Amino acid sequence: RATEQNRVLVTYDDDFVKMAQQGVEHSGIVFVPTRYRKIGIVVKELRHFQARYSRNDVANLVWYLTNTSSN
Repeated sequence: RATEQNRVLVTYDDDFVKMAQQGVEHSGIVFVPTRYRKIGIVVKELRHFQARYSRNDVANLVWYLTNTSSN
């Protein structure tokens, strides 16, 4: 459904990463590792992500939030 609406999917579920690796087309996936315990940090990182990349930049790619300040 996210692809139908041209939306980037933000998820903790690595099954979506596996689907992308199998070649399933999508509008982009941002994978949030489970070590991100505070939603405020996730929101901050997503704001940076949104400011930096366009929809065209992320189509059919998987991006991983990697900021270590969440620990």
